[in-house]
This record gives sequence, structure tokens and C-alpha cells, in this order.
Amino acid sequence: MVRYPLIDDEHRMLLWLCRKVQAAIVTDMSRTAIGCACVELEVYTQFHLTSEENLMHEIGYPEVMQHIEIHKQLLLALRRMTDDIGHRKVSAINMAEFLNRWLISHIQLHDKKVVQFLSTSENRPIAEKYYAQFLSEERGDSAAD
Repeated sequence: MVRYPLIDDEHRMLLWLCRKVQAAIVTDMSRTAIGCACVELEVYTQFHLTSEENLMHEIGYPEVMQHIEIHKQLLLALRRMTDDIGHRKVSAINMAEFLNRWLISHIQLHDKKVVQFLSTSENRPIAEKYYAQFLSEERGDSAAD
């Protein structure tokens, strides 16, 4: 993980959705259920990448365009895999394993650089100071009071 709560939480959700696809396959769920899990994984991946790109713009990250290009390549690959799953050219497990490996590598090579820049940037993400409060309220913690 990168040690920035918003990004780490989204990465955890992505990894969980990869496991959800794998579990759907291992437990012999219907093709429809597996397909829905794959679409959920693809859509959440798109959300996360957009969230991460917005954060990079907010903090003035100098390599934002290169990072966005990497994200575009991933989304293209996921779209092809989702289509191929529908046509039975590739298995859903391949998609989940691919994204799981890609995500771990991407976090280590690219996302850590973003957070390193963020730690010294004068520009702060929108509503950064409210995220911990939001999480504690959602979890029902009394520490935020």
C-alpha cells in the first residue's frame, strides 16, 4: 500500500473485487454472475483510476499525463478482456489475476511516486482533511466527535 488512506482504501476494494471474481469462479457461480462480477471489477477500476487522476491534477503532479496514459492502457486491456469473456475467448479468472498482478506492480512503481510527491506538495487534495472524519462517521467511531 502507499500509506495514503483514500488511495489505499480504493486499492483494497480493487483487490477485494479481484477476489470476488475468483470466488465466483471457484464456487461455480452462473456465467451471468461471473460476468456481472467482471463488469463490477471493470467499472470500479475505472472509478479508481479517475479518482487517482483527479488527485494528481489537484496536487499538480508533474507526471500526471504519463500516469494517465498507463491507466488508459489498462482500461483498454480490461475492456478487451471483458468482451473476450463474453465471447468465451478468455476466462474471468485470467482477468482477475491480470488485474491483481497489474495493480500490485503499478502501486509499487507508480502510485508510490504520486504519494511521495503528495507528501511534499503545497497543493492539497480537495477535502483531504475531511476524509478521516468521513470514514470514522461511516464506521460509527466516536473518535471523530
